[in-house]
Amino acid sequence: MKKNKKILIVSHLYPSESQPVKGIFVHKMNLALKKLGFDIYVISPQVFGKNKTKKNGILDGIKIVYPRYLSFSRCLIGVSSWFAYRSAKKVIIENDFDLILAHTAIPDGYVAKKLSGKFNISYFVYIHGADVQHKINYSAKAHGLITSVLKDAKKVFVNSSKTENLVKKLGVNSAIVPLGVDEARQSNKNKTSKKVRIISVCNLEVEKGIQYVIEALRGIQEKNLEYIIIGDGNYRNEIEKKVNNDSRVQFLGCLPQAQVFKELAKSDIFVLPSYNEAFGVAYLEAMVTGLPIIGVKGEGVEDILSKGECGVLVEPKSAESVKSALTNLINNASLREKMGATGKKVVREHYLWKETAKKLAEEFSK
Repeated sequence: MKKNKKILIVSHLYPSESQPVKGIFVHKMNLALKKLGFDIYVISPQVFGKNKTKKNGILDGIKIVYPRYLSFSRCLIGVSSWFAYRSAKKVIIENDFDLILAHTAIPDGYVAKKLSGKFNISYFVYIHGADVQHKINYSAKAHGLITSVLKDAKKVFVNSSKTENLVKKLGVNSAIVPLGVDEARQSNKNKTSKKVRIISVCNLEVEKGIQYVIEALRGIQEKNLEYIIIGDGNYRNEIEKKVNNDSRVQFLGCLPQAQVFKELAKSDIFVLPSYNEAFGVAYLEAMVTGLPIIGVKGEGVEDILSKGECGVLVEPKSAESVKSALTNLINNASLREKMGATGKKVVREHYLWKETAKKLAEEFSK
């Protein structure tokens, strides 16, 4: 009987008891690979003091270990990555892995590269965006470290054309393997209000562009609408100040994923004018519930919208552009329905987790 291939996943982004939605997309990808017959084992390095979860656990039948490591300032990113490697190495009881898949170049890719050399197995790296959009600019050391990790990998995967182009600037070719959503999440809308319901789901950071939605709403006098914001983050207080007592805007904070989908199903328009978005699973989650989406030109969401007319692209950092897109959709219910139906079709044909897993499996076997 043929033994299933065993994959060692290295990802500091991973759900835990204390942070159940952190890196949930990595777990969903692992579950899809597991359904294809791969054995999955996860090492999720965590910085001392930043995650109060247990040191190991099992989630949906997948074993996870959360080794702790010391992390230092950005200028010492190489030292921090070495400590992450040292902590990961200690928890590997036996080397029976066929390959390593790391999510992010730093620290996970560095850990994978060192383990690859120690155990003489190939490693792959999946770049989600932050490494080549932010971390690479920390210092010359960070730039060199990330480049080295990617160049030495057997294969680099990326989530969008935008990320592919950023990786290519480092002299590294990559394969686009987009993230996905669960097939079971496809559902019909469940409207409970006659108001036009606009919704955003994201970490509330400045680059997500929620401030431009708030500003756009000031120029939309329609009273029969509401704007729901799900998520939390460093920029929430600033956004709340910009709301300026507009009763149409509601903050729901962080919600469990099941509740997020319920809120999406009650909505009419999804807007996320993020101007620094490598991909954006949130767009897919909105589309799978039949919502038209609003994203930003030049970002990863362009790949999604290239598959069908399921939303609108706006100019980056432009409240006026967001206002125009919202006004058009608010006043045109038939267009919302048409785009929503197209979006569900696009997800079904291109963005299910089972398709992501199949593409990865094909790349692993080359």
